[in-house]
Amino acid sequence: MEKKKRNRIITWVIVVCVLLAILFPLCFRFIYIDQDVGDFRVRLYFNKCYIIGTTTQGNNQRYLVIPKEIKGRKVVCIGERNFLTGRLLPSISSEMKSDVLERVYFEGITYGLTSTFSGCSNLKKIIFIDDWGTGYDSAGVSMKYYFTPEKYRIKYNPYDTQTFPANILYRFNYEGAENDGYYWIDDYDYGNRIEFIPPEPERDGYTFGGWYKEPECINEWNFETDVLPEKCTEINEDGEEEVIYQETKLYAKWI
Repeated sequence: MEKKKRNRIITWVIVVCVLLAILFPLCFRFIYIDQDVGDFRVRLYFNKCYIIGTTTQGNNQRYLVIPKEIKGRKVVCIGERNFLTGRLLPSISSEMKSDVLERVYFEGITYGLTSTFSGCSNLKKIIFIDDWGTGYDSAGVSMKYYFTPEKYRIKYNPYDTQTFPANILYRFNYEGAENDGYYWIDDYDYGNRIEFIPPEPERDGYTFGGWYKEPECINEWNFETDVLPEKCTEINEDGEEEVIYQETKLYAKWI
């Protein structure tokens, strides 16, 4: 009798443990904090961050940078997730509405819904800074990067994805830098000014001193007056006029 009682207790302990193992992770899905952080309305979990909308401040920005982290948590997606299935939900996309937003930069690899920006009537480009792919240097040599410095994915609207050359390349400009020394990419029409200045890069033990036109950091790039090279064209084999790709590299100065 005593043995049966002991076995019954052990069985119930096992059942309870199994139930806890199943229900405990599900309970964590419901533990989160919603708050406004700068340009974004975010949902914070233990070590993850979902961007679920833009704040009033974010709705008035011409440029938005989707960071890799917010409040020490990795930004994993834009949009809501179904707590049980984990699938992204489109219901929150209506909060991403802006008549002035022109560009969105993704610093990291973030999952999201293309419909997230469907309410942004003036959106021109979505640029993914950190991405897997093969890029080509100015000599045409194929190189493997964690992102594609000479190419970025661009969407002229939230539903079309194409790949085009990025003609502005920002370099960390020190030996051993991550991403083969590439920090940021961008693209503007030839002959125009660079209107968006990327967030300042960081380097342990140094202070960022601005963007320069050469690795030796002699001539600083003036974002108010300096312009990209004028557009050059040539006639291709099909007899059509096409724009010649020209890259502008800017180098970080460290003090």
